[in-house]
Amino acid sequence: MAALDEFCFYIALQLYNIQAIFDPEKFAIGGGISAQPLLIEKINEQYKKLFIPVFPLRPVEVVACEFRNDANLIGAYYQLRTKMVSVC
Repeated sequence: MAALDEFCFYIALQLYNIQAIFDPEKFAIGGGISAQPLLIEKINEQYKKLFIPVFPLRPVEVVACEFRNDANLIGAYYQLRTKMVSVC
């Protein structure tokens, strides 16, 4: 669990830095690792610890991507369909 907490802390720190630059409404974590709900929970936990009350930056929601690890397959299928239509 200590290794997971440390990993999630460094992910959360990067999300914090990205938020300070781009001000997103939400962060979506993708890939096979996002299928583990504990990961998203721990990232949220570490992410919220980084915020201090006097700083104007507020935490945003960190969620798992809808398609998780299947996004690459959906993208490949889309490319195939596009090429098939242009050939026919």
